[in-house]
Amino acid sequence: MHVHLPKGFHGWRELAKEVGIIVLGVLIALGFEQLVQEWRWHEQVRSTRQSLTGEIENSSLFAIERLAVQRCLRDRISHLVAKLNSQNSNWAADPMVFGAHDTPGFKFTMPVAYEAPHRPYVSDIWDTAKATGVVDHMSEKEAHSLEYMFANIDRLRTSQDDEMATIPQLSFLNFGLTMDAQLRAQSMVALERLDIINSQAAGYSRQVLSTVRAMHLVFGPATWGGGFPTFEAARRQILRNDRQRYGGCVIDVSLST
Repeated sequence: MHVHLPKGFHGWRELAKEVGIIVLGVLIALGFEQLVQEWRWHEQVRSTRQSLTGEIENSSLFAIERLAVQRCLRDRISHLVAKLNSQNSNWAADPMVFGAHDTPGFKFTMPVAYEAPHRPYVSDIWDTAKATGVVDHMSEKEAHSLEYMFANIDRLRTSQDDEMATIPQLSFLNFGLTMDAQLRAQSMVALERLDIINSQAAGYSRQVLSTVRAMHLVFGPATWGGGFPTFEAARRQILRNDRQRYGGCVIDVSLST
């Protein structure tokens, strides 16, 4: 039985050649793996970008609505403040009067003294994109624009929550009662808070829409309200509903304004 021993290298040149082949193979394998990883990140960024556009689309519709009803809410606050300043201790019930369309977002059983649209500002996909590192593989400009966008969406959600927590403090204005100094002061504080929120929400809404324009985002069929063929169709429907609800104080707002 013959055992074949490995042949020894004949000089440094042959050794260097063998080592070079091994190193080259490793570099090729590493390079291929890196290309695969880059392709995977590219696909994740592309998929995430599409999903983010859906979140931004809905928030843009709600930002448009918030700007459209800003004057209605401001006028309502002004009305209540003027009445509180002019009336004596006998307060006449003054619930907010609406049109035929259901309350945007909620339908209440009791009358309300003040009501603003309540919408689901969502940023789940953006939060996931940051947590999984997808944002790190976007361009710096795109990542910065999205960060600014969703910061304002988050502010809209927070201000809306604050608004919903403040509104019940005015519930007694819906009924006739004897208005003492404490109730009058409480009402004024709540109305001042609502006035600030209304102004801030309008500002955040403008920033959301300006970022959409700056990023040149193109929206497809809208998913809000069960689906609309286009973003414009959804926008028109929201404003139509608001005009039925709030009246002629609702102004026309679009992405281009």
